[in-house]
Amino acid sequence: MASMTRRRPVHSGYEEPDDGHRRPIELGPASAYEALTRQMVERMADDLDEIKGRLNGLLFLVTGAVIIDAVTRLAT
Repeated sequence: MASMTRRRPVHSGYEEPDDGHRRPIELGPASAYEALTRQMVERMADDLDEIKGRLNGLLFLVTGAVIIDAVTRLAT
């Protein structure tokens, strides 16, 4: 009955085994599904970074073209 009333401490980011030594929690994938999902998410993040870079380049190109057009119209 005593084991049911004992509260666990707040999670501190470390596992504390029976021998009393602390070691970091293992953050690696626990299963093949988790590893595959993590890979897919990382690839998607890379793809989104590439798309973001392309959109930024396109926006700078359009902004530059508008500014050049405005300057040439003012100059003539």
